[in-house]
Amino acid sequence: MLPAIFFFRLRAGVCALPGIGWWKLKHKGLCFMTFSETMISFIGVAVLVALLWLAWRSTIGRLGKVSRKQLRALKSASLDRKQIMRHGEHQLYGQLQTLLAAYGGKYQVFPQVSMGELIACDTDEGFLAINSKRVDFAITDAKGYPVILVEYQGEGHDLDGTAKGRDTVKREAATRAGIGFLEVFPDYDIDGLKADIKMLLASGRA
Repeated sequence: MLPAIFFFRLRAGVCALPGIGWWKLKHKGLCFMTFSETMISFIGVAVLVALLWLAWRSTIGRLGKVSRKQLRALKSASLDRKQIMRHGEHQLYGQLQTLLAAYGGKYQVFPQVSMGELIACDTDEGFLAINSKRVDFAITDAKGYPVILVEYQGEGHDLDGTAKGRDTVKREAATRAGIGFLEVFPDYDIDGLKADIKMLLASGRA
């Protein structure tokens, strides 16, 4: 254990009060530790403080500057949950699930998936181009590989006027990766959707 800064012992003569100076006692009695003992104690405490500081810095350092900035931003923001899909997307999701159920569980559909989780790329620039995009639905095979990416061109799809460019990048990435790409419009019919899914599954890697 580190020596305590302040402890009492019986002695006569001169004793030290840290930070105050030397005091002389005329009689035997309780006295603070000597100057050398005080310095040793201070050094011990300084080492302890340094170790605690290093432990704290190590913990904070693992978070990284970006993470610390993000945490500060979150603490000053108001957060609330939101729907993962709009009404039209939710309806299409249910219909995709129904259509894929006919294949006996061979395929699954997932909503709102980042393309960076679906397509591998061997360059940083290419990965950033796809990782910043997400698809409305990803249909995967039994091993979890994407076979069809579905974009619903419904309400809210082009709020900022950049949807056409984004969809072009998505289509190019999917095509080059050997994944089917299907755009579904609000006036679709079930039979047409079923035929498109069947055709893409037959021509893909599934």
